[in-house]
Amino acid sequence: AELSRAIAYAEARGAICVASAGNDGNEIIVYPAAYRSVLGIASTNAFDERSGFTNYGQDLVSLAAPGEGLITTYPGNTYAAVWGTSFSTALVSGS
Repeated sequence: AELSRAIAYAEARGAICVASAGNDGNEIIVYPAAYRSVLGIASTNAFDERSGFTNYGQDLVSLAAPGEGLITTYPGNTYAAVWGTSFSTALVSGS
């Protein structure tokens, strides 16, 4: 209930809420991505196909973005390759 109230609060102030669809590779419902007013984000691969690890389904996913082999900063003043819907969500949100 608290998460739902927080999302409603953010949206009432003009925020667009996005959330990771999860990395279980199943057609399941996960929150907050499955809230009607939240954009659930899945992962795609280099061929613009659904990643094998991403959760999916019309009641969960609104958009998909690259989420495999992305390069990002990493502790120790270096870079690393990463996989996951959290990284896809960051691309969609622009952060």
